[in-house]
Amino acid sequence: MERKLDVATGEIDREIDLDADASLSVEDQATLEDVCLRRAAELWQRDYNTLGVIASDMGSTYLAKNSWEKYAYELAHVKGQWGLA
Repeated sequence: MERKLDVATGEIDREIDLDADASLSVEDQATLEDVCLRRAAELWQRDYNTLGVIASDMGSTYLAKNSWEKYAYELAHVKGQWGLA
C-alpha cells in the first residue's frame, strides 16, 4: 500500500504543479490528503479487479481505464500553474 501512496502522491504533485515555496490552506491540505488516500486505495484495488469489457446478455460495455480525471477535477482549485495548449 505504501507504494500506491507514493504513486498517488506523485500523480498529485504533477497535477497541481505548485512552486516549492507555495503554502496551502488547511482546507487545501485536507483535500490533498483525502485525494491521495482515495487514489491510492483505487490503485491498490486495481491489482485485484480486472479492467476492460463487461459483457452481459444486454450487450457489453467498457470500464474506464483512466480514472484520474475525477481526482484532477477535485484538485483544480489547488493547482498552481496551468499549461498552455
